[in-house]
Amino acid sequence: MKTINNFITTDEAKEIIDFSKSFIKTKTEIENKNVKALNEASNGWTFLYDITKSNISKEISKHQGDTTQIDYVSEIFINIADRIAKKINLNKENMFFQYIYLGSGGEVKKHYDVGLPGYITYKCNISVDGPDLDYIYIDKEKLLIEKFDLYCFEANFYQHWMDKSDKSKIHLSYGFVIPYADLGWNENDSRVRLSNKIWEKYIKLN
Repeated sequence: MKTINNFITTDEAKEIIDFSKSFIKTKTEIENKNVKALNEASNGWTFLYDITKSNISKEISKHQGDTTQIDYVSEIFINIADRIAKKINLNKENMFFQYIYLGSGGEVKKHYDVGLPGYITYKCNISVDGPDLDYIYIDKEKLLIEKFDLYCFEANFYQHWMDKSDKSKIHLSYGFVIPYADLGWNENDSRVRLSNKIWEKYIKLN
C-alpha cells in the first residue's frame, strides 16, 4: 500500500464536508447486490461520480455505483483527483470517485472491488473526517490511517475492510482503472487470476 500523510489540508476537508451537506441520501432502490450490501453495512450512504466518462469508466462506475451515481460535484473533488494522479504518476484516462459516509456503528464489510478483465481498479482513498487515528485491513495487514492521509492499493486484488466505529466517518475513494502492465502486473499473476474469477462470479450474480 502506498501512503502519503496530510494529503489534504484542513481548509480542503472543510470545503468537502460543507459541499457534502448538499447531498441527499438517495431512496432509490439499489439493484446491484454487492453495492446494496456495502451501503447497508455502512449505516450511511455513498455517491459515485464518473470523472472521465470514458467507455471504461462508465462501465466500472455502473458496477461500483449502480443507482448511487450523481451528475455534478464541486471542482475541489476533480482537483484532488488530478493531484493524486500527478503525485503518484497514474494514468488519468479512466477515473471515478466515491464519496463514502459511514454512520456511527457502520462498517466497511470485507470485499474486493470490481475489476474489469485487463485492468486494475487502483483505489486512492482519503480520510476526510472521523477519528484522528483509524485502521484499514488489506489482505493480512492492519494499517494505521490518520485523518487527511491518502492511501492507495489494488482494490480488486486485495480483500479489504474497516471495523465498526462509534464515530461517523467521511472518506473519498478515487478509482483509477489502469492496465495491468502499468503497475507491474501480468495475466499470469495469481492476484490477477483471482480478480478475473471474482469478475466471472460477479457477472453471474448481478
